[in-house]
Amino acid sequence: MTILLFLSCITLEELSEQVNLQYQDWCASSRSGRVGRVYDGDTIFLEQFEDDALRLLGVSAPELELSGAPADCYGYEARDFLRGLILNEDVIVEYDVECEDIYGRELTWIFLEGDDAAISDMMIEYEIDGLQEDGMYRVLINELLIRSGYTRLFEGEVAKNIRYTDRLERAQDEAEAGGLGLWSACQ
Repeated sequence: MTILLFLSCITLEELSEQVNLQYQDWCASSRSGRVGRVYDGDTIFLEQFEDDALRLLGVSAPELELSGAPADCYGYEARDFLRGLILNEDVIVEYDVECEDIYGRELTWIFLEGDDAAISDMMIEYEIDGLQEDGMYRVLINELLIRSGYTRLFEGEVAKNIRYTDRLERAQDEAEAGGLGLWSACQ
């Protein structure tokens, strides 16, 4: 009887998600580091691991100019926005089910965490919920890039990785509906 009452308070999908997240073994442990280089709108390098490219999971940024091919619409804007957010900042790196993409880059969820006004203002501006119980702010950069219209959701990738997929899908729906960034500039 108690189980039936409990199940009636949440959906089966919510219960399944909680169980999956609680018992999922991620492909690697979380770590932190300072961002030393931002290559483009979805690839960064940490100072202490300069040879390891970290690709933001679930994010598809417009391409930059390469081998004479012109840059995609909003490619440089996406890179510059990401640079402004996290270059020379300490970040938390989390992993999901897959650890590498086909190019050998680490697939990562990147968080900016702190208690300063800049992070709080960012969360308010982009309507991101990230206030932790300890009073620290924690912003999922992957979500912020999509929510602000600088990048799109990389759907094939998020279909395989589950940690924050729902947040990225909502972020894209809102950015597209609001005509933010590339959703209006690149049509």
